[in-house]
Amino acid sequence: MDELFGRTFGDHEMYFASGEARAHLNHLVAVGRLHKQCDDRGIDIYKAQDVVTA
Repeated sequence: MDELFGRTFGDHEMYFASGEARAHLNHLVAVGRLHKQCDDRGIDIYKAQDVVTA
């Protein structure tokens, strides 16, 4: 993260950023843009759904 944004994030900021990212993933699952499955270790795997463009 530090290299990506050019600064260090504190624990509080990382906590909220991870929650925000999770909310976006859940939204994309809800609207059918992503498929979520859980592997045998309990890790969530997200894959893009096939997208048809007009």
